[in-house]
Amino acid sequence: MGIKVCIVILARNEALGIGTTIQSLFKQSIFDPRNGLTSIEIICVSNGSQDDTVKEASEALHSFAPQSTKYRVIALQIPGKANAWNHAVHQLNLEGDIYYFMDADIEIVEPDTLLNMLQVLEDHPIVIAATDLPRKDIELKKSRGIKEWFLLKIANLTKKTPGQLSGQLYCLRADFAKKIWMPTGLLVEDGFIKEMVCTELLTKPLDNAKIQLAKKASHFFNSYITIKEIFYHQVRQATGQGMYSILKKELLEKLDQNPQSNAGEIIHEEQLKDPDWFMKLIRNHASKHYWMMYPHAFSYRFNRLGVLSFSKKIAYFPLALAAFFFDIPVLLTANQRLRNLQLSTIWKNKQSHENKIK
Repeated sequence: MGIKVCIVILARNEALGIGTTIQSLFKQSIFDPRNGLTSIEIICVSNGSQDDTVKEASEALHSFAPQSTKYRVIALQIPGKANAWNHAVHQLNLEGDIYYFMDADIEIVEPDTLLNMLQVLEDHPIVIAATDLPRKDIELKKSRGIKEWFLLKIANLTKKTPGQLSGQLYCLRADFAKKIWMPTGLLVEDGFIKEMVCTELLTKPLDNAKIQLAKKASHFFNSYITIKEIFYHQVRQATGQGMYSILKKELLEKLDQNPQSNAGEIIHEEQLKDPDWFMKLIRNHASKHYWMMYPHAFSYRFNRLGVLSFSKKIAYFPLALAAFFFDIPVLLTANQRLRNLQLSTIWKNKQSHENKIK
């Protein structure tokens, strides 16, 4: 292939599981020299970790990395995935034609996952991002209760929606990744990256074909099980989507004034002028509006039924309805927290949620 690849692992307080993640990474066939990649570099960026993430990552990379693979571990004092992402892409002088981004608490399943994701970009020049299939670890359970069954069914409905991108693992063409700047303070990056890719930085109409799911490519992640865990995870997701909705409105207004620009350039310019620009935007919006949630917040569960056949619409409708009733307190809580800028308490407690997937 003659391609240079850089794999960025974004980690925060992942000492318990990052070794397992790195071990699963190096089982990937992409590291086989016969695949013809020019070089592979691994960058682990720890952002604001208060545990032994840096130590555990360094030891795992030293233990499992092939001799031909370069690797670095970077420790940032400031927490935040957006900050870590920007630092990796724009300040570390990454060498690569393709950038992979992955979380530090997943296990990659099929041995050809990364190679198949790369092949998608090789075979389809118009595709900007390739993804794999995120799979809940409860799939591995031999016996499942009604709650596990429900969670897997809802996840399956999400997977059927075109253009899905999970921030847990995806790859981008490097030249496009360098055009993206994440706003500091962005809580959830999945929807942001998806929209930047599918609209080419908000300069074109949405095109879900810019993101493609690779075949025979997947990873496992720890699923939230208790009602409390699920509730606050959904609150965090809804809060992040609400923040992006406010950001998108601002970016589109600025693009109307300057059509030659793009979302990446605007975010970068605004943050150079004021690093707190994004959070000031959120505070200003909260001072003028009560409802902070994203469009179609109450209807998106039903909108996803649109891609299904009639018989499957009937089968999935009760599930969508049940999820809708669960969403009501989630959205009300997320709206209140966003209005009050209560964002730090939304993050999951890494110590209470075991990282190692069994």
